[in-house]
Amino acid sequence: NYLNRCPTDSEKEEVLSIMERRGFPGCFASWDCKHFNWERCPVRLAGQHKGSKVGKALILEAISDPFLYIWYSFFGEPGSLNDINVLDKSTIIGAIISQQFNGKVNEYVINGRRRDWLYFLVDGIYPPFSIFCKTLSIPLTDAQRCYAKRHESVRKDVERAFGVMVQRFGVLKRPIRNWYLKDIQNIVNCCIIL
Repeated sequence: NYLNRCPTDSEKEEVLSIMERRGFPGCFASWDCKHFNWERCPVRLAGQHKGSKVGKALILEAISDPFLYIWYSFFGEPGSLNDINVLDKSTIIGAIISQQFNGKVNEYVINGRRRDWLYFLVDGIYPPFSIFCKTLSIPLTDAQRCYAKRHESVRKDVERAFGVMVQRFGVLKRPIRNWYLKDIQNIVNCCIIL
């Protein structure tokens, strides 16, 4: 099973060691959403799929590690939603809550606090959950500017994963021309697996 699976202990350790070398001990992956233009959206669904970035849209939510491996994805939500609304329905959050996705890691220390739970790098819109690490929107000191710069560069892993996937598969590069949501979900899932 390649899609929406919990990493093995060895896979988790490999990713965590890379993220620790990059300055983020305990961090597992980056988390974000991508909007895909749905050109052939049926008229009955057009209102709810009206996106702000592209015309009618479908949203892909995913977490990706430094190897650009997409561990969890959630696709098919209407483009009218923002990242917070998608998060409320997310199967990724459901897997974390139900402990299908094992978030326990070896103990590490950040800012003098001991933790044994992994976290994800996200942009500023996400809520202040303990599993999310956001950048500083207005860094004031040199240390804060350094942190914000490093955070934003490492968080680009998920953006790179989206970019590589779109570049590699022409069906995702152009507006989606299929009518049926289930078929589109199968196409996107296939692209993620490949």
